[in-house]
Amino acid sequence: MRDLYLSAKFADYLREIGLLEPLVNALKIYREKQNFPFELKDKRIMKMAIFKGLTDYYGQAKKKPSVEKILKRTEEITERLYGKEKPKSVGEEVVEKSEKTKEEIPIIEE
Repeated sequence: MRDLYLSAKFADYLREIGLLEPLVNALKIYREKQNFPFELKDKRIMKMAIFKGLTDYYGQAKKKPSVEKILKRTEEITERLYGKEKPKSVGEEVVEKSEKTKEEIPIIEE
C-alpha cells in the first residue's frame, strides 16, 4: 500500500493496465460514504440558518406568510445551494474525459 503513496511509476503501471481509474473511483466512493454524515449535518445547519434569516426578514414585513411557505422557500434555497444531484466524483470525470479523448485509429490499407 505504501507504493501508492511513494511511487509514480507504480501509479503509471496501474494506469497502463487499467486499474488506476477503478482504484481512484473506489477511493472516492469510500470518502463520500465517510463524509456523508458531515454533509447532512452541514445541510441541516444551512437550513436552520436560512429559516432563521427568512423568519427575521418576513417578521419585519407587512405581509406575513405561513410557516409552511417559509419552510418551502427554505427547502428551495437549500436545494439550490446544495443541489439535488450530487456532483460527479473525480473518478467519474476522469473516466468520462479519457473516453472522450480516445481517438479511433484509421485503418490504412496498402
